[in-house]
Amino acid sequence: MHLTDDELVELLRSRLSQKKNTLTEVAMFRELEAVSAKLKQSEQMKSHFLSNIRNEINNPVASVLGLSKAMLQGETLDRQQLSRYAFLIHNEIFNLDFQMKNIFAAAEIEAGAMIPHPAFVDVARLLEEVNDALAFKIEKKRIDVDVDHRGKELMFCSDAYMIHLIALNLIANAIEFSLEGGRVEVVIFVSEEYLSLTIRDYGSGIDEKDHRKIFERFTQLDQGSTKIHAGQGLGLSIAKEVAEAMGGNVTLASAVGDGSEFSVFIPALQLLGYNSSDASENWNEFLFGNDVVL
Repeated sequence: MHLTDDELVELLRSRLSQKKNTLTEVAMFRELEAVSAKLKQSEQMKSHFLSNIRNEINNPVASVLGLSKAMLQGETLDRQQLSRYAFLIHNEIFNLDFQMKNIFAAAEIEAGAMIPHPAFVDVARLLEEVNDALAFKIEKKRIDVDVDHRGKELMFCSDAYMIHLIALNLIANAIEFSLEGGRVEVVIFVSEEYLSLTIRDYGSGIDEKDHRKIFERFTQLDQGSTKIHAGQGLGLSIAKEVAEAMGGNVTLASAVGDGSEFSVFIPALQLLGYNSSDASENWNEFLFGNDVVL
């Protein structure tokens, strides 16, 4: 069959178009496969989380009910026994409250409702409150937590609750993964424009290939029957997402056997368009009330 030049050009265009469409379809199919795999993985993670969170709630509640019943019925309990029961009850309720705070925060982030509310925050004092809240964990593992405040500023225009949530999760994580009798270093730098917070532990460290993975929700590196660390893999993802909601970020420097260093950078809210004149000065009273209770 003899084709004219125009017919030959048109034929080549048609075949190139068909090939391009085929390649596009293949690319779209592969993309759909990847999305499907990711959704399936997400569903498995959520299913795993939901099956475990029942124990995270039921077990502390059952323990508190049992301990409080023993206290009510134990007419001969001495002061040492009562103190031990009170410690166990506090431990169970703190862990439950910690998990619920992160679950609620995850729900807020998912709904796009995690919105900063400006306040003039004394960050050094806030860190003291966080350490006080974690005191029983610190004492249990005999961890030395060293807080170093740098910079000339004391007050920082930001959201007190959100900074508290970030610090609580990162310091609790550092304590959890520190060796018994170890050390955690916290360095705070505050200026008018930004807040820098660094949390360093000297635990087992994290392989570089897992640096991104540990910030994914419901993800823990140790799982199943070999799992030795508490929690549901929400803390680090919450810390990172809350920091990002304030225009900041959380980064990690770590290697196996060399501990981990989490660095938080948060800009002052007025740099993001928030009016600092609307900031409350009573952040501590708003957050903790007259008594420090988490």
